[in-house]
Amino acid sequence: MVKLKKSVKALRAEDFDKGETVIEKGKILKAEIRDTEFGERTLLTVEDQEDEEEKPIFLNSESQDNLIEAYGEESDDWHGKLVSVTCERGKGKYKNNMLIVKAQK
Repeated sequence: MVKLKKSVKALRAEDFDKGETVIEKGKILKAEIRDTEFGERTLLTVEDQEDEEEKPIFLNSESQDNLIEAYGEESDDWHGKLVSVTCERGKGKYKNNMLIVKAQK
């Protein structure tokens, strides 16, 4: 048998305006790999320090690279680290808005 995980209602860029701060200060609770219709993706769960709600975010490559650069390749080391999340215009061939996760020092 295969152990199934509940589906997740993750934050989406389409729900925010370009330039909007989605999470000003959040604490990483966990990072896990999830199978999606787009292949394996990293799901980050962040506790928003403003309203203390848990907010899941699927990481795009830019956000994942930001976290690896700041906190290392082991996602277990990210637990408890601080991040911010903003809605920004995509770079390269994708011009849609996207959620960008950045480390906070």
